[in-house]
Amino acid sequence: MEHAPRIRVGTAGWSYKDWDGILYPPEVTRKKVHPVEFLARFFDVIEINTSFYGHIRPELGRLWSRKAAAVNPNFLFTAKLQPVVHTFSTGGDGTNFGGQHPAE
Repeated sequence: MEHAPRIRVGTAGWSYKDWDGILYPPEVTRKKVHPVEFLARFFDVIEINTSFYGHIRPELGRLWSRKAAAVNPNFLFTAKLQPVVHTFSTGGDGTNFGGQHPAE
């Protein structure tokens, strides 16, 4: 039997000062609970925005993963990619990497 596709809902990042006291309760704003751990209780995916600006240290990625998995074992991260990654395959001008326009 085929499984129905799963739709995941989450946030684009987690480090927003405007969320303090509105989305995040005091224990998050006082750094007693990591924002990833808090959000993973309610969502099953978060986009990592910092990956857009550079590489993520492996130990930091492991920390985020542990925090999320502690409260939601099905949690996933997505990564916001740098422009060089997501425009590489199309050359940024609608052609594929080989310089050919995709077949219509």
